[in-house]
Amino acid sequence: MAAGPKQAAGGPTARDWPWARLTAAAGIAFVALTVPGLILPGADPSPTGPLEGVRAHFADNRTGVLTGVYLQSLGMACFLAFAAGLGGLVRRGGRDPLGILARLMLAGAAGTAAVTLVDYMAAAALAYRVAAGGEAGAVQALFYLYMMVPLSAVPQAAFLAAAGAGILGSGLAPRWLGWAALPPALLLLVGAAGLGDLYGPLEVIGYLGGFLPALLWTLALSVALLVRRGAAASVPEGQEVHSGSERWQPES
Repeated sequence: MAAGPKQAAGGPTARDWPWARLTAAAGIAFVALTVPGLILPGADPSPTGPLEGVRAHFADNRTGVLTGVYLQSLGMACFLAFAAGLGGLVRRGGRDPLGILARLMLAGAAGTAAVTLVDYMAAAALAYRVAAGGEAGAVQALFYLYMMVPLSAVPQAAFLAAAGAGILGSGLAPRWLGWAALPPALLLLVGAAGLGDLYGPLEVIGYLGGFLPALLWTLALSVALLVRRGAAASVPEGQEVHSGSERWQPES
């Protein structure tokens, strides 16, 4: 029986195109939802500033905060779908037979979503009612919980490291995207060390050098999956396809 369409390096088959397309769509949706979700609430108040500044930020910008939380929550769902799809592609590529990298990707994404959603709940509670009329202790407690968002960097770094290793091993995307996942993963861990210091140097490093590049990496990988799988899916039967530096061999 003829082998299925696959790369010379044993990568995913051309029939993985629908799966790759959904994975890419989830990655693009994650970025598209996260960016406005970050912008709409505005800049967070400093944790060292007066409590009235915290109240004013969440009460006066109630609609922006709640809308941003909603968009970012939808983005987390897309991120989970992206991680699950990427893990499946890596495993089908033949370089993760035990599914270790795929499980680590999904676990990292799930951990990121869990920590982030708890953080969003604190922000939503503040904006919904607590900031405007709640007791000072409740406002302060929820805001300090909200400041724990750097903890999401730890599972996100695990996701990026596993994804980078999976790309390098399976060849499902250009190898530079595998290597490019590693610096943001490291810088996210650096940023997490600045826990509670919202505008401190470590937090800035984690945000500018880790989180934002990770968003760009997700977008670049999603586009690469669309381009490569699109080329593989449209090939006539019996003809080889070259996409980037990888060769696809349709089933014969």
